[in-house]
Amino acid sequence: MKTAHTIAADLTALASLKKTHRMQVHFHSGRMLDGSSPHDDGVSDIASSIRRALLHNVDVLVYTPHNAFEMHNNKHMASILSEFGMIAPIAGEITMPLKDDHPSGPHHILMAADPKIAFGMVGGILVPRDRSLKMPSYFTGMTIDQMYEKLEPMRKSNDIVVGLAHPVNFNSTTLPISGVGLFSSVQQGHISYEQAMDYASRNDFVESWNDSLYMGEMEFGSPDFRAKMLQLLAEHGAKLGIPEEIKLSTNLCNLLVAAELGAKFGLGHSFGTDAHTEAPLERDYAVGGDWFSRGWTTLDIPEAMQDHKISSEELVRGISKKEIKMGTVLFSEISDDLVRIVNSRTKRPTDNEAIIEKQDHKVTARYAAELAKDFANFLLHGRFMDISRMSE
Repeated sequence: MKTAHTIAADLTALASLKKTHRMQVHFHSGRMLDGSSPHDDGVSDIASSIRRALLHNVDVLVYTPHNAFEMHNNKHMASILSEFGMIAPIAGEITMPLKDDHPSGPHHILMAADPKIAFGMVGGILVPRDRSLKMPSYFTGMTIDQMYEKLEPMRKSNDIVVGLAHPVNFNSTTLPISGVGLFSSVQQGHISYEQAMDYASRNDFVESWNDSLYMGEMEFGSPDFRAKMLQLLAEHGAKLGIPEEIKLSTNLCNLLVAAELGAKFGLGHSFGTDAHTEAPLERDYAVGGDWFSRGWTTLDIPEAMQDHKISSEELVRGISKKEIKMGTVLFSEISDDLVRIVNSRTKRPTDNEAIIEKQDHKVTARYAAELAKDFANFLLHGRFMDISRMSE
C-alpha cells in the first residue's frame, strides 16, 4: 500500500509533466524566508507570494529583486518549492541607465541558468553599482550599452535570458515615471524609436502587460510617439481583438509594442504583476483579487522535455534557444473604451484590501524617504542634471 507521502510524490511528478507551464515573473518583496531583508523595494513577506503561487497553480516562480540576485535566499526558496513540483530560476530586475552616472533607465528582467552564471553577472555587472544609492531601483556605474556588451556572450551561449520590463511605463498622472521603460525613453526624447528597436532586438522576451501601471488613458508627452502607437494599433489591433477606436492606455501600448517585437524579432511575451505588496494567506483563506489570478506567462514545453520535470537550467536554456515558447494569458476586457483586467479578477475581500492599502502606504513612505536621501546626496555632490531627471 502506498503511503500518503508516496502518493504526494507521485502527484507532484505527474503535475510537472504538463505540456504548458504557468510562470509568474516579476514581483518584489521586503522579507525573505529566513527573516532577512533583501535588496529590494517590496514590503510583503515572500512567504505570502509563495502561498498565493501555490493557490494559483504556478509551476515556475521567478522573484526579481532590484539590481540583485539574492543568491542565498533564492537557493532557500528553490529547495522548498521543489517539494511542490515548482522551480524558481534565479533572477533580478536590472536598471540599465542610458547615460553614464544617471541613476535611472530602462528596467530589464535577467534570468540565469544556474547560480554560477548569476554569480558571474554579479561580478561583471552589479559590483560596479554605486553603493551610496539608497533606492534599490537606482543604478550608476555602468550604462545600457556596456551592460548589453557584457550580457551578449552569455545570451549567445544560452546561459541567460533577458527581457524588457514595462517597455512603456506610466504609473499615474501624479507620478509619471517613464524612463524606466525602454520605449517610454523614446517619448522622453532620450533615444530614438530606431534606437529602442535596436536595444529591444538584444532581448529574449518583453513584458506585454504590467499590472502595477496606471489603468486610465495615458498622457503622451510626445505627439510623434502617440502617432507611432496608433500605427502599431492599426497593424496589430485586429489580431489582438482590439478595435481601432479605443483610448490608448499604458498597457495597451505594452501589448502593441510586444506584438511588434514578437513579429520583428521573435521575442516571447510575459505577464508581470510587478507587485510590491501581498496579503498573507491566513487560516481563513481570504482570496480574491490576487495578483497571480489576473494573468500569467505560459511556457509551451517541447515534446522532448515533457517526460520529466524540467530544471531551472533547462527552462532558461530552452527559452534562450526558443525551444520553450513564452506567451501571455490575460483576463482582460474592454470597458469605458479602455483595456482592463476584468473586475472579478481585481476585486479583493475587504480584509485583504485593508492589508494591501496599508502596505501601499509603506511602499510610498519608503520610496519618498529613499528618494529624499538620494536627492540630498546628489545635491551635495553638485549633480544638478541628475536631480532634474531622477524620476525618469
